[in-house]
Amino acid sequence: MPRILFLFALILIACLPRFIDLSSRVMHTDEAVHAVTTARILEGGGFRYDPTDYHGPTLHFSTVPLALIRGQATFASLDELTLRAIPAVYGVALVLLCFAFRRELGTGGATVAAWLVALSPAMVFYSRYYIMEMMFVVFLGLTALGVLRWWQTRRTAWLVIAAIATGLLHATKETFVLHMAAGIGAVLLLHGRNAPGFALRIAREHGRTLLIAGLGAFALSSLLLSDFLRNPRAIFDGINTYFLYLQRAEGSEAGHLNPWYAYLVFYYNLRPTAGFWYSEFLVLPAAAFGVWSAFRWRDVPGGAFIRWLALYVLLGTLIYSSIPYKTPWSYLGIHHGVLILAAWGIARLLPSRGSGFRLPAVVGALALAAISTHAVVYNQRSFERPGAPAQPHVYGHTLPEFLSLVEFIEQLERTHERPMSLLVAEESNGWPLPWYRRHVLGHNRYGDTLPRPFDDPPDIVAVSRLHFPSAAQMLNQTHDQRIFPLRPGVNLHVYFRQNLLPDPEAAEPAGAEQTLGPAESGTGNGNGEAEE
Repeated sequence: MPRILFLFALILIACLPRFIDLSSRVMHTDEAVHAVTTARILEGGGFRYDPTDYHGPTLHFSTVPLALIRGQATFASLDELTLRAIPAVYGVALVLLCFAFRRELGTGGATVAAWLVALSPAMVFYSRYYIMEMMFVVFLGLTALGVLRWWQTRRTAWLVIAAIATGLLHATKETFVLHMAAGIGAVLLLHGRNAPGFALRIAREHGRTLLIAGLGAFALSSLLLSDFLRNPRAIFDGINTYFLYLQRAEGSEAGHLNPWYAYLVFYYNLRPTAGFWYSEFLVLPAAAFGVWSAFRWRDVPGGAFIRWLALYVLLGTLIYSSIPYKTPWSYLGIHHGVLILAAWGIARLLPSRGSGFRLPAVVGALALAAISTHAVVYNQRSFERPGAPAQPHVYGHTLPEFLSLVEFIEQLERTHERPMSLLVAEESNGWPLPWYRRHVLGHNRYGDTLPRPFDDPPDIVAVSRLHFPSAAQMLNQTHDQRIFPLRPGVNLHVYFRQNLLPDPEAAEPAGAEQTLGPAESGTGNGNGEAEE
């Protein structure tokens, strides 16, 4: 009974920060893009895999049942709760998955691991974020579990679980190959000079079985990527995408180029920001102790798994750090491994049954208390300002002030009792504006260029600095201009038809950074705007 109560309390602690007030944060560009893809599936358009971006369909297919249960079968009816509840569910599942490794971690280690994952600021943040990362980490854990248990027992059922999880990984995000490389590389490193012989023995004894499992994983991912064979070309695109991502990894997208140590800054930087350490640095000493103890006492139960995990984290960190293209969420699967190592280290200090309460146990308890306290405060600050740039995981995020543009357009629609016609010409399509204008889709146009000639401009035209000179020239007689923040360093220049703003005071929306007269008075280059 006490175990059941403890498990219930742990699930409650995991659920509260993941499900409370899911609509509080303004939608990120990626979330809005994924929402459009999900809506297309709901409305009968199916899934079309794009090898250049947008990843696989598992996030969207996971969302469809919940959307239908909530009666949301169209883009207009979707809301943030439906979308973000899916990664939240996977976030809780990741907490429970820790107990599947109880044989390796011990009951205490699995419990501490579940606790750390439940409270981890990164895990909480991305459990409230409509992107693929949280489900991706769950599938990584299931793959590792299936392979590990199959190796221990040779039971086919475990290899089937590993194959299914691997297929789901490929159908979720293309970066799964990096984790596979790190995992296999860690196995070979564990065998040192015997690695070639070990690899040959595995190929000789289990090659056929592993080949069948691999083909099964590929078949599952192909089925999902092709929308259940409705788009067979996607099967080939699922392979071709790696050539396209190779270009991206080499730095073709300048907006996401970061130094080799960027992931260490995103997750473990000790520099205080806004008077607080937005960092998970405290898990590193615990993880380091866990790794040291696993290599120091090689016969300890579960030590082989911890040694493999330590090498996997090391190789994964080296691989991701060597790629110039970096976003903080990409490292989440490796950070999950760091949390497991930290849990092992703390569990090695905590007293076992009947061992008494010694000095190491005091150190372990204090370490767990310090990590937990900091994580709780970290999460609390993130809730207070969910889109604050000081938070390291708020990366290229839509600024809260952007909503003032949405509210101002809605105010104009209420005043004039009709939907406003809107044109967005911005190199990244002005996202997430399509999400916030989903109720009046027929009156919106989105693209990367301005039409020429501009004979009948719409009520509202929004452009970035790239199109600002052309827009100012074409709209200088008919529209007034305002500048609204979109993302850090990126603004939208918004032109309102003059007859929409009869009251001069109404022409001063609260979130506008700058107010000009007719567009001809704003023929500069967007003073102070620095693009991504």
